[in-house]
Parts: sequence; structure tokens; C-alpha cells
Amino acid sequence: MISLSIADTTQFGIMRGIVSDYEKAFDLVTKAGYTAKLTDVLAVSICDEPGKLAQILRLLADHRIGIDYLYSSVKNQGHDAMIVFRVEDTRQAIQLLKDNNIKLLSQEEVKSL
Repeated sequence: MISLSIADTTQFGIMRGIVSDYEKAFDLVTKAGYTAKLTDVLAVSICDEPGKLAQILRLLADHRIGIDYLYSSVKNQGHDAMIVFRVEDTRQAIQLLKDNNIKLLSQEEVKSL
């Protein structure tokens, strides 16, 4: 398990997770009788400094790319942070981040964290 978020209401709960083997996790959850859905997300690596996340958020906002949710993780304080985004327009966001030299992490890079 790389990242986990749980939210609930009086009628249901939502668990969102970033895992190293999403196919296995999906299989385990569905075989246990739970509803599961795979969702594409973007992972970026940014310097763990004040204002760096705000720069990315401003860039996305300036291009009217909505963020559904995000996760953040810092492995070694003072170094890089991983931010995982679920955005409205994944293709546009990927191109925008690449054009602005923001490091996108591959699935293999996320797995290795």
C-alpha cells in the first residue's frame, strides 16, 4: 500500500488507494464482495518546498483543469514529494505538466516508492 484515503457517509464508504499491484488489489476487493473501480491518476514529483504544490495548482487552474482529488506523500523530508492527482482532463493535464517541466512519475516509479 502506497497511499490510502477513506471517506464515509451514513449510507456508504469510499476507500481510495494507491497500490503497487492494482490488478491484484482489485481482484481481492471484488472477490471479497465489495464494489471496486479502477481510476486513472497522475503522479508528479516536486521539490518538498513551500509553494511548489501551489505552483502546480495555479498552472492547472489557469488552464481550467479541475482536480477531483489529490494525495501527497513525502518519503524523505526536505527532498521530493509525490503528488497524485485525479483530474477532469488527464490528457490535457499530462501535456501541460510536461510542457512546464514538471516531472511525471511512471507507474513503475510509483511502485518503487
